Formats: sequence, structure tokens, C-alpha cells
Amino acid sequence: MAVTAQQLSLVAEIYETVLDANRWQRLLDKLIPQVSARSAFIVVQDGGYPDAQFKAPSSDIAPDIYAEYVEKYQAYESPAFQKLSRRPPFEWTSDEEAFGRPVEKIESSIWLRDNFGVWRRTGTRLNDSPAWFDALTLHFPPGRGNLTPAEERRAALFLPHLAKAVEIARPFQVLKSRYQAVLDALDRFQIGVMILAGTGTVIVRNREAERILDLDDGLRLDSRHRPIAPRGDGNGALGRAVQQACLTSAAESTAGGALLAVSRRSGHDAYLLEVVPLHGGGELEQPVRGAILFVIDPANRGVVSTQGLQLLYALSDAESEVCRLLIDGYTTNEIADIRNVRPETVRGQLKALLAKTNSRRQSDVVRLALKVNLPVEGTTRANGDE
Repeated sequence: MAVTAQQLSLVAEIYETVLDANRWQRLLDKLIPQVSARSAFIVVQDGGYPDAQFKAPSSDIAPDIYAEYVEKYQAYESPAFQKLSRRPPFEWTSDEEAFGRPVEKIESSIWLRDNFGVWRRTGTRLNDSPAWFDALTLHFPPGRGNLTPAEERRAALFLPHLAKAVEIARPFQVLKSRYQAVLDALDRFQIGVMILAGTGTVIVRNREAERILDLDDGLRLDSRHRPIAPRGDGNGALGRAVQQACLTSAAESTAGGALLAVSRRSGHDAYLLEVVPLHGGGELEQPVRGAILFVIDPANRGVVSTQGLQLLYALSDAESEVCRLLIDGYTTNEIADIRNVRPETVRGQLKALLAKTNSRRQSDVVRLALKVNLPVEGTTRANGDE
């Protein structure tokens, strides 16, 4: 069978799901026309590692319809899936074979036909491991049967790649789940974190890292999802640091971490990057070795809180707010405009602020505020704002 350029592109896209399970739906949407199906569903189950489990429907499967179907028929269909789990990989099992009776006698099929426009279904296992059960199911509209021989041949082109993608993704799913709590905590301290596989590819990143990458201001991901710093020599230094950290994690080097400054196109203060080796093994079936990349954006001052300063030096709400605006880089006149007061009022508040904090200059106040800062996202400021 001749393989088309579109099919080759789809095979390549299958492996993009390894690092991002959210891509499965889009992939299934592209797979459906290849086999003339109405919809599709992939399920990944793992008795040993629940964190690795996920289910992905094609976009035609509405969440409310699927939820109602599961509530009504999950127990009813369990024996059929048990039978499917005992079949060899890549061998299709029709609904009638799985249930052992004509489709007209299968209650869940009748419900799907009446509520979702699906009449016939067929499924296949994607592996032969007794430790887990991964499967792909295809659904067809009324008026046609299950897979034709020609459709089976087209499907056979993709099945080994689907199986391999799921196999590779399994430890990454576990890794992402188990690191997520740490990433969420670092988010609150406005530290960008990217966990990299041994190839330098980003497996998972937190929200602050997402924000920094979205800026595309000196740091971004290349086509292989590796972090690069295009400006100056930052790119080479970052690439070498990541490579050395990955080699160290694989016991092929003794190099430690690296601290880098990456300049930005906008002219804002450079990003501060730290690259350290990562060895995630032990409880993971397939050890993950790579690196962790920490990113700090000095220009992101919007999260600086003056609560600590207000508490330590008994600042009024107005003085605390003036301090915050100083940190954000506003001048006296600009602060007066923002607060809708006269510049003389702001100067008086600044004088009181200097006296209470034993500071000689405004820059001393800013440094002091940053030193006692509570750099936590969502910290309530003294004036009640978030």
C-alpha cells in the first residue's frame, strides 16, 4: 500500500502526544477520516501507576454524552472490554464479538445510536503487557458495518506508532503528575520551571515558565520543544548547559549546574537561568534522566508585595501603596496621577516612608522592600488589592 504525504505527517504527529496528552483529541480527529469512522476513543489504563492513566475522545464525543454513557453502561460493558483485553494487539474485535450477540441486542449500542448517532463499534489493544491495558476504539454511524479490509490496512499503518507513543508517554505522564505539586508551589513564588528529558526536550513546565515563553522575549522553544535563547551567545551557552546536565544525570559527566543570564529583545533586565541535572528514577518503571531549568524574570515586579515592609515598619496603607508604585518604577508625579492626589502629598508620604524605614534615598526603600518581600502570587496587599 502506497503511503501518502498526509499519512506520513499523521505518523509524525502521533509522537507529539508523548509530551502533551492534550494533543490526542486533535490527533484522533485526523485519524477518523483515514478509516471512515464517526468518532474514536483511546484509553490508557495502568494498574501499577494510576498517574499514567488517561482517556482521550475525538472532538465529536460531547463530554455530557460521554459522562451519561459511562454512568449508564460502564458496568454493563465491562465484560466486553475484558474480552478485548485478552485479544492479541492490533487485532480488531467488533462489538458483536466482544458482547457475543448481535448489535441489535446490545443495550449500550442502542443507546449510542439513539443519543449519539453511533451504531457499530470496533476496538483493538495496543500492547500485550499484562501490567496495563491500552486500547483504541472506532465508532461508525448507522447504515454501515465495521472496518472494511481496506480500512484495516490503512489503520495498520498507524497502530504500531500509536502503541509506541503510549508506551513512551507512560513514564512522562507519571513524572508530570508527581512533579505538578512542586511546580504549582514554585508558581506561587513566580519561578519558571521546565523539566527536560535527556534529549533536552521540555516534558512539563509550570505557568510562570509558560508566561515567559509566551513573551518570546529572549527565551523560547524550538521545533523539538527544546529551550533556546536566540540572542547573542546565550543560545550556545544554554544548549551546552542543558547537554552537560543531561549527561551528568545519565552518569556520563561530572559537570554540575550552570547559572546563565539571557538578554532580551525588549531591553528589559536579562532572564536569570539555572540548569541542574535531574534523575527521576526509583519508583518510575522507566527512569527519566534529564535536567531542570529554573527561570527568573526580574522585570516581573507586579507580584512584589509590600506586606512585609508595612508590618515591620508600621506603614500606613497610603505609604505602603506609594512604596509599591516606586517598586513598579513610577515617578513622584506619576504616583500622584495614579493615586489622584497632589505631588506634594506624595512627597510627604515618601518623606514619612524614608523616616520610618531609616532610609536615605528612595532606592534604599526599594531595595529594602524587595529584601523583605513576600514574593507569593495572590498575596493580599495592605490596601486590600490582589
